Amino acid sequence: MIPNVLSKQEIPDKIPKEMQKIVRKLKKCRTKKECLQEAYNAVVKNHFGSMLGIITYFPAVFIMDISKLWKTRNLHCHSMSYLLRVLLIKSGRFNEKDIKQKLIFTHWFIHIFLVVNLGKKWVNVDPWAKNAVKKGIGYYYDENAKNIELLEIK
Repeated sequence: MIPNVLSKQEIPDKIPKEMQKIVRKLKKCRTKKECLQEAYNAVVKNHFGSMLGIITYFPAVFIMDISKLWKTRNLHCHSMSYLLRVLLIKSGRFNEKDIKQKLIFTHWFIHIFLVVNLGKKWVNVDPWAKNAVKKGIGYYYDENAKNIELLEIK
């Protein structure tokens, strides 16, 4: 079993300086939605997922160190969701109860994304899908559910 895929990883005490800079910006956000949008944008700006990368970058599935993850551009869905979760919790706007990790089976793979509490509603957020699926920002593909609209990011 790959330890960091099916279970939530711990939030580290120390994060890379680049992430600390983003967290400082997130702390200035006025709303949870704004914070989520900024954190999402930071993750998808620095990282991407790809269907081909699931196989060609398979060794990246074993990366658990936050510094190594942050330096790796092509990541798997669980790693991108983890980075987003770290940013959200470090922002102080969200806690573990506000962020659920969801797992679906699609295209013969396990796919992981987040469901985040914005106060009055929960939204699905999938940074990996932004580039991997090419259906537009904030979509993931599930054969059973067709296209499911997720949080729209500006």
